[in-house]
Amino acid sequence: MQKYPNIKIKTIPTDANEGETIDKQENFVWLLNLPRTAKQILYEPFLDEDKFDFHTLFTGKNVLCINKENPLSDKKNIHLKTALQYPLIYHGMMTINKDALNNTLLSVIINHYGDYDINIAAQTNSYGIWLDLIASGKGIGITYDKILNHMKEMYPKQWSKISVISTKEYMGMTTEYAVRKSGTTKIENVFIDYLVNNCTW
Repeated sequence: MQKYPNIKIKTIPTDANEGETIDKQENFVWLLNLPRTAKQILYEPFLDEDKFDFHTLFTGKNVLCINKENPLSDKKNIHLKTALQYPLIYHGMMTINKDALNNTLLSVIINHYGDYDINIAAQTNSYGIWLDLIASGKGIGITYDKILNHMKEMYPKQWSKISVISTKEYMGMTTEYAVRKSGTTKIENVFIDYLVNNCTW
């Protein structure tokens, strides 16, 4: 915006299945987080690969956050089946119900490895509350490894009571941008160039 002051950026938070609607915007770059296994990105059926080109910005993996007094806390990695015997403290923007849960990125990656019944103990949009609940032993959490250092800095009191454990199943996440296969506009190219050169970990 400093370099191109006449360009106005409008962000539209949306579920991936609304891509058809937001695609109608004049200048359009779609930012997505997608689940992935060790071998492949798990594209959902509503992501039309015939209509959009997808480009990876960076990848990471999901890890478990567990209270240090939990019997699992001294393990380096565990199976999902073991972890999900404990209640899950879910961090996310949507209100959790059974149908909504089945459509979350977390559910997609977990159920790739088995048909799990996920027991949601609590749901919050706040990382502070999320960490409070985990630190107090109310359940386990699953989060993106890219933000761990940020949480350690922001919430040192809660973090001192939490262990981070990997799962034996690879629960990855990839952050991508998508553009129309029909071509990109000059403004879209400016924004894409910024993403590629600045949005890295």
